[in-house]
Amino acid sequence: MRIKVFDTDKQKVLKRFAIARGSLNSIIESGEFEKSWLTIHKALNGARKQLNMATYIIARRHLHMCLLKRSPEIIEHSSSEIIKTFNYLR
Repeated sequence: MRIKVFDTDKQKVLKRFAIARGSLNSIIESGEFEKSWLTIHKALNGARKQLNMATYIIARRHLHMCLLKRSPEIIEHSSSEIIKTFNYLR
């Protein structure tokens, strides 16, 4: 069950990366940086949103993995990782 969730998260992240890359490639390939700053701004903003969501998915997955690690020898490490991840997501 966990493997399917990880595969789904991985697919979501890769999809977001591909969308962001497409936005950036469209700017680079057009070569029309002077044409419309608004168009470039929208494309960059779209890429940024995709990368932010990918980061959120990765951080959420990391948090889930920390919560699954409940053995006594790594509980202190897991709790510090959880705190770091929560602080990052804020």
